[in-house]
Order: sequence, then C-alpha cells, then structure tokens
Amino acid sequence: MSGIELSQDVTDRLGKEAVAWLVTVNAKGQPQASPVWYLWHGGALWVQSQPDVGKTRNIGTNPKVAFHLDGDGRGGGIVSIDATAELGGTPSEGYREAYAAKYEHLITGALKTTVEGFFDDYSVPIAITPARVRAW
Repeated sequence: MSGIELSQDVTDRLGKEAVAWLVTVNAKGQPQASPVWYLWHGGALWVQSQPDVGKTRNIGTNPKVAFHLDGDGRGGGIVSIDATAELGGTPSEGYREAYAAKYEHLITGALKTTVEGFFDDYSVPIAITPARVRAW
C-alpha cells in the first residue's frame, strides 16, 4: 500500500515497537493524540479500533493523520510519519494471525479478553498509508 520506501531502521522499529501515537484532528481543528497498538503489514500501518471513538470519528471527516514512535529519551530514535488513514480497510492474508502473535499477551493480560473478543470489540481496521517519513 505504501508508495514510499522506508529505511531498514524505520521498518525494524515498526516491527518491534508495541505502542505508537496516532494523531488525528477533531471537528474543531484540535489535534488529538491516541496511544495505539499497531501492525506494520503489507506496506501499511494497521490499527484496530472500537467503532465509536474519537479517532474513528476524526478520520471519518479528515483522513490526514500523523503516526509517531517514541524516541530514545535523548533526542534520537525519532520516527514521525505523515499519512492518510482509511477506515474499514481489508488487511491482507495473515494479518489477524500476525496481530495476535504481537499482542496476544497484552490482549489476554491487560485487556482480560480473548483474541476473538478483542477483534469483536475493536472491530474497525484502520489502514494508515505513509506519505512522508522523518527519522533520526
């Protein structure tokens, strides 16, 4: 899905980090940052969301988003992605299995539900297609 090439350092970080920040803009123009679980899969960043929350409402009216990984605490390790988000996209084959492999311990531990229960509750897939990446 992505039309840009990402460096190996960026794809490595996207593969190993558990939490990122998804920034959307609400109807009043206020940026809203939300911590999210995500998966880099098939050239896009995928987030599972509950259907009626701020980020899905915001993306429904303005698909321009930013996606950030935390830095190293010393000004390095920065990954900042400008992107376009699409609600309800169809992930490629193997997505659910890969998402479950990455987050099952948090789904069953922190959320105290099953993988199936998670996908029932967080039923809206969001496809995030990078347009510009800044990293250092």
